[in-house]
Amino acid sequence: MFLPSCLKEYLSHSTLHGLHFITEKDRHWVERLFWLVSCSLSWFGSVKLMAAAWDSFQNNAISFVVETNSLNWNTNFPAVSVCETENPSGVSSYASRVYGSQYDFTLDEVLKEIAYFSGVTYYTKQYCSKNDSNCPQNNFKDITVAIRSSCEDIFFECRWNNKPFNCCREFIPVETELGTCFIINSDHGLSARKDTKGALRLISNREKGAGRLLITLKQKAQVYTHTRADVPFYNADASNVFILQNPQTHMDFSIILKETVNDDEVASVSIKQRKCRFAEENRLTVSDRYSFSACIINCRRNKQLELCNCTSHLIPKSKSSEQCDLDGLLCLNNNYLQLSLKKSQGSLQGGSDCYCEPNCDDIELQRIDGEITTIAEPLYSMELKLAYLPSERFRRNVVRRQIDLVVSMGGAVSLFVGASLLSTVEIIYYFTIRQLGSCWLQYTRNADTTKIDFNE
Repeated sequence: MFLPSCLKEYLSHSTLHGLHFITEKDRHWVERLFWLVSCSLSWFGSVKLMAAAWDSFQNNAISFVVETNSLNWNTNFPAVSVCETENPSGVSSYASRVYGSQYDFTLDEVLKEIAYFSGVTYYTKQYCSKNDSNCPQNNFKDITVAIRSSCEDIFFECRWNNKPFNCCREFIPVETELGTCFIINSDHGLSARKDTKGALRLISNREKGAGRLLITLKQKAQVYTHTRADVPFYNADASNVFILQNPQTHMDFSIILKETVNDDEVASVSIKQRKCRFAEENRLTVSDRYSFSACIINCRRNKQLELCNCTSHLIPKSKSSEQCDLDGLLCLNNNYLQLSLKKSQGSLQGGSDCYCEPNCDDIELQRIDGEITTIAEPLYSMELKLAYLPSERFRRNVVRRQIDLVVSMGGAVSLFVGASLLSTVEIIYYFTIRQLGSCWLQYTRNADTTKIDFNE
């Protein structure tokens, strides 16, 4: 059998099992073939086991368990966002101030579409494309700020567990793709506050009860319930959106939630392995903190730039140079379906093809049908409450760590071929230091022979 001398010498003296039988002298070729096949099968089995260990480490490093020891839990009430949907007095006041008292009242609808832009501009397309009016051409962000209500003009009263609190101190304004929304119990709101220690924390437990939040508004609005990391967005689950559009009504809804908590070691596992992101693992332009909703908004922003070379003026953190003028706004309207829908993986329907990891601190929300009653005041009232304290929650655990991967691979190699860490060192040593040493020894011997011959 022809083998390089250095490789043959290594196989003859290797500590790896079975290799020396292949190169030993006076062995019959059948015996050599038997050991060659045996060693090959052993190496093949070792590689297969190591590949399986690597696959499990990459794809099954995390497990979910359901916890039921709920006696000492502090359950976070979901974040609640209030987003104004219209302000007729603000629209007419702005139009009168800019266009005079005799302006065309169709402009009210145009200004409403701009201030509360949701992807569709029906009146703007019909009225302003004729180029026979004084429609606004740009600076839509300034128009939005001038028309929409302040916090004091939206909220009338707020109560947590029947105790009143200052609405505008706890509901923090946060930029979303729906415009400025006022959010309570949110990580975004807490990061914007200066006095985070004094913030009202909506916590439910056995001592404080299930928790109930009452809000009374002066303006029409949509109320969103979501995780503390998320923000309202177009693609929010309809079951988590409450529409307050009829005055003199009180809406009473109960919700059920299940939290997801994480072991401390989960953060040390790669995002690909755990298939979720923490808020601080941010890679987005539109937000300082990562969330699934912010990721969708970021994807929509990129799609807007791709299709229309501009973005909606309501996109958070959008640069004034990127915001659409009138032509751009009409372009967004023309591409509404592609921009508003989230395309499912493998689907042939239109929409934005966005891949966004869920939040690691996710919650499962379920709304229970409530009741609507009439009140005397021309206000919009709503109460959200937990139907009961959660008795279950999900826990994300790390079941395969890096040390487990090392042990699995090391065990496979040791079982099949008798290798260890020292075997790797042995290979490196033999084909580097030993070979260099042999070359140097041969060189010195040749030099000595030449010197002897010269002296003779």
